[in-house]
Amino acid sequence: MMLKLKFFIISLFFVLIFSSAQICVAYEKIYEKTQVGDIKIKDIPQCRVIETGVEENYFDHSNALFRNLFKYISDNTIDMTVPVEANIEPSKMRFFISPSDKRSFTDTDKIKIKTIPAHTVASYGARGSYSKKNVTYAMNTLENWVNTQTAIRVKGRPYAVFWDGPFKLWFLKKFEIHIPVEKKSYR
Repeated sequence: MMLKLKFFIISLFFVLIFSSAQICVAYEKIYEKTQVGDIKIKDIPQCRVIETGVEENYFDHSNALFRNLFKYISDNTIDMTVPVEANIEPSKMRFFISPSDKRSFTDTDKIKIKTIPAHTVASYGARGSYSKKNVTYAMNTLENWVNTQTAIRVKGRPYAVFWDGPFKLWFLKKFEIHIPVEKKSYR
């Protein structure tokens, strides 16, 4: 009996791991993920987003922000995409609208539809829970790296990029930090 229970628990563990990994793969990627531990400069394409926010810190309101966005995409049958972006303070959360979805959507009191222009970012890939501690550590790592670079200049505030849904195990989740930058021109 005990052997069957152990087998069941181990099997359930692997089912959860692999099913949560497969769920993420099914979503359309708006841009490529930065691998864990890598820092690179990358170009983000112009995209339409669904955005919500509050004036307080993201980590105090992330569940409410997510619920607002999820309700909007559910009510409007918008396909989920990855990643989800979040400004930390003041807090904002953005879902991307697939480029193939040409419908127009209406703002509400909580949701704004925006077009984000193409831009360049310094990006740092990380792994772990989407906690204040982990995001702050990754943000500090990227800011320290950017401050040593002579060919780029900071053009905006850092923000977080989350790649995995809430049901993925914390140690398998991947995220990144972006800092908008521009290349310095020398004359």
